[in-house]
Amino acid sequence: MIVTDPVVELLKYFCKFPNRDGVLKNFARSSEKVNGYNDLKTYIQELPAAIMPEIKDFIFTSDSDVLKDRVRTASDYFMLLEYGQIVQSGQNKMKVRETEWLVSLTIAHQANGRNHDGFEEALLSNQALNIVRDLIQRIDADDSNTCASGRLLDKPISISPVEPYLLYNSYGWVLTFKKTATNLSF
Repeated sequence: MIVTDPVVELLKYFCKFPNRDGVLKNFARSSEKVNGYNDLKTYIQELPAAIMPEIKDFIFTSDSDVLKDRVRTASDYFMLLEYGQIVQSGQNKMKVRETEWLVSLTIAHQANGRNHDGFEEALLSNQALNIVRDLIQRIDADDSNTCASGRLLDKPISISPVEPYLLYNSYGWVLTFKKTATNLSF
């Protein structure tokens, strides 16, 4: 299976989890200059109700100022989607090529400048961890319903606490995993 728009497909998949208004905040302007912008916005607007409405915001940006603003103004739990390196193996004798893509999802709660005591921080962090665990179960269920040519959440996975000073005083967890795909080449 070859995905021709991997970033768009990743966005479409994860946009179904958070509150719809939180996802639509990513569309800052109407842009017909970028091919696919309006199609993606329409697709997201037409999604059914959020699967995990307790996640109020969805953040996807490489602009550090936008990230800072969105995290600082988050009023509840948010999902931050990041992706990284893509590694593709050489073609083997069976003409199969494996592709791995590093993906990270952060589920966190912004402190919004309030002084939380240690117990409040622990409770916010614990709830974020519960959301991460629920998200893993849902992704695993989706993976079990797809063909064997790829997995969205390939094991092993890593779950690490958010460093509050690195994410604008937010408390939560980062889920890091590899998205894999097997491509047949003829």
